[in-house]
Amino acid sequence: MKYEEEFLTICLKLCENSGNFFTIKEFWQDITNVCAISKLQFVKLIKKLIRDKIIIYNNGNIRVKSSLYIVSRLYELNPMNFKYFSYLKWQNFEIFCKNILENHEFQCITNYRFKIDKNRTRREIDIIAYRPNLLLSIDCKKWSNRYKTSAIEKAISEQIERTKFLIKFNILKNKFPISLENKKTEIIPIIVISVLENTKSFKIPVVPIYQFNSFIDQIYLLKYSNYLIFTL
Repeated sequence: MKYEEEFLTICLKLCENSGNFFTIKEFWQDITNVCAISKLQFVKLIKKLIRDKIIIYNNGNIRVKSSLYIVSRLYELNPMNFKYFSYLKWQNFEIFCKNILENHEFQCITNYRFKIDKNRTRREIDIIAYRPNLLLSIDCKKWSNRYKTSAIEKAISEQIERTKFLIKFNILKNKFPISLENKKTEIIPIIVISVLENTKSFKIPVVPIYQFNSFIDQIYLLKYSNYLIFTL
């Protein structure tokens, strides 16, 4: 539908400024500042959002049920535009990544905590995604537009360490909650970021969110890469 991307982006901005509540008048003023939408088109888009259960409208006021729904729709409209992910809280960013994995038939565990010694020292992995012969250990980084290569390298080092601990203290000791169907399972540490990827090559995949769906779609190609892959 015409103007839908602009419409949803304005909706996200209003959510950020007003905590998911704003008036229809505020919405109309902001959308007409960025595009030449007619009142008829505006009403049609409002009705579509109500029908899709993205917003609730009552007596001139709008409440957005979840910014995650809006970002998911924007991703469908334009996967290359990563900027709207800045409006997501980190928890919803992780849920968005999990939804993509589940659409590719992965079984997922989020925020998986496990002990690594007798002193009850713990580690946590944002998402563990499993399907036969393959387990992904994923760290989700909801960053701003600016970041340093050193921050990515630090995150990579920590994610590799967490994944090694997961294998040593959890999987090999049969404490893992998912039954691995094949002992030859490949385990791949991955980082998903909300910003553009640095051009430098890293030890493990560092995947910008707008590429994550296509990356998972071709995950089988990683066996031919130089990325670090653990095999049980």
